[in-house]
Amino acid sequence: MAVKQSYAPTNSVARPGLVSRIKSEFIRRTLFPAIQKRWHPSANRYLQEFKKYEFASLKDVQAIQWSKLQALLEHASACVPYYRNLFRAHGISAKDIASPRDFARIPVLPCET
Repeated sequence: MAVKQSYAPTNSVARPGLVSRIKSEFIRRTLFPAIQKRWHPSANRYLQEFKKYEFASLKDVQAIQWSKLQALLEHASACVPYYRNLFRAHGISAKDIASPRDFARIPVLPCET
C-alpha cells in the first residue's frame, strides 16, 4: 500500500544563514552606496535636502516650493527662448508672478511643442 504524502505548506520560514546576512549587509552598506555615488552623483545631495524639510510645517514647505518655482520661472524667462517669447506674447514677466493666481496666467504648454 502506498503512503500518501502531504504537500501542505509548512509553517517554518527559511532563515538566512550567517553568510547570507554578511553578504546582504555588505551590499547594503558598501556596494550599493558606491554604485549609487557612481551612477547618481547628486542623489546624496538631494536626499540631504529632503531630510531638511522632512518635518517642516506645511506653511514652510509651501514657502520653499514657491521660492523655487519663482527661481525656475525667472530662469525660464531669461534662458529658454520658448518661454521668453511666450511671456512676451502674453505680457507676463517672471517678476510679476507673486501668487498662485498670477501663476495661473501662464498658458499651458501644448502637446505639439
